[in-house]
Amino acid sequence: MIRVLVLLAAFLVCSLAVETEHEAILRITNPEDVVKIIKRGISLDHPNKKQQTFEAYITEKDIPILKEFNVDFEILPKETPELVHEKRANTVDYHNYAALTDFMEDIAARYPTITSLFSIGKSTQNRELWGIEISDNIDTSEAEPQFQYIANMHGDEVVGRELSIYLIDLLCSQYGIDDRITKLVNDTDIFIIPSMNPDGYERRQRGNANNVDLNRNFPDQFTSPANTKTGKQPEVVAVMNFVEKYHFVLGANFHGGAVVANYPYDGNTNYRSGAYSACPDDSVFKFLASTYSNKHKTMHNSYEFTGGITNGADWYVLYGGMQDWNYVYNQGSFHITIELSDNKWPNAATLPSFWDENREAVLSYMELVHQLGVRGTVKSYNGTPLAATITVEGNSRTVVTNPAHGDYYRLLMPGTYNITASAPGYISSSVVVTIPEGQQTVQQVVDFALAEASH
Repeated sequence: MIRVLVLLAAFLVCSLAVETEHEAILRITNPEDVVKIIKRGISLDHPNKKQQTFEAYITEKDIPILKEFNVDFEILPKETPELVHEKRANTVDYHNYAALTDFMEDIAARYPTITSLFSIGKSTQNRELWGIEISDNIDTSEAEPQFQYIANMHGDEVVGRELSIYLIDLLCSQYGIDDRITKLVNDTDIFIIPSMNPDGYERRQRGNANNVDLNRNFPDQFTSPANTKTGKQPEVVAVMNFVEKYHFVLGANFHGGAVVANYPYDGNTNYRSGAYSACPDDSVFKFLASTYSNKHKTMHNSYEFTGGITNGADWYVLYGGMQDWNYVYNQGSFHITIELSDNKWPNAATLPSFWDENREAVLSYMELVHQLGVRGTVKSYNGTPLAATITVEGNSRTVVTNPAHGDYYRLLMPGTYNITASAPGYISSSVVVTIPEGQQTVQQVVDFALAEASH
């Protein structure tokens, strides 16, 4: 029997006119039902393995599916007017869409030599998806690694949105003053998108204005191997277009609801939660996640996650996530998911403490783009930069150069590797590279010069 701990009739009446997203707790005792429910399109979130429960975000159309599988569920009551008033008072210092827009425009106006304000597109409700590029020589393309932070893809997970604002302000205000910040901006092409889901933020809900979970909407190697934008939400299409335009080496997206650094894969072939799903660069991703966790003031002391990190599918399986899409479909783009807060929308008065906890981790993670593995250029014998592919023997994941400069960055752990550079119309070249044990702070430089293939 279905147990509904609030009046289901009231829920249905409220949902008939306009589908409303409701948070719920599902108790699923049969692991095979988890698979089936995910396949039917219900977005499951942070599990409680002891209680065999999941958080979920459901609308009226999902109720028959839960009935079909005899799932016990509790629809969490909507906030009372009094609670809404209290929360609004506690979050008045958050940046809503208008305030975020003002901040981004102001920072770009105050620091025009190191910033470029842009929009990657519009949300479902026609809000701009603001982003900012921060780098020295902002109007000049340079041979340097590109890095991305994206936040607030779940509208009700808001700490990352505010930390992005703190970070943007830090990078700009301390450039030319703080040596570490200055070096990071001089040597890196940094892109920060504080809110991927401004509609969800304004509605105080997880999904976008179409009640779609954007972190289940990207192409997925296990469920939709074609890397297509067809049928995707406008916010997802905008991010896909944005990422495909550049050559990101490293990045992360900020979430909430836990405190942990999560790395690929989020999915697996059998839809099984709690089953580790290793990608070809598993050791690199462990190091990336551990770096963030260890530099965070408390994350590494987690009682739930050893070392404050987790493989995505080993925690709970999901499909259509952004981190897997970045890694699988965008050659050279390593990406993790960082959960920042158990409370998804904490009192605004606590935001400075969240920034204090994360500040060193945010910077140290960015610096890894210069420290891990090998980097170099691929050019022709006459010095022309090439659009080339970098292959590591025994690893199915390749990276590509930025054809404007021929530069590449291949994140690797210590070891000995046979690395090959190849480009259409040129003879491939290989070199054996040894990265000494303990060397995770200095990239090896490996340049390639390729000869034209004879016709």
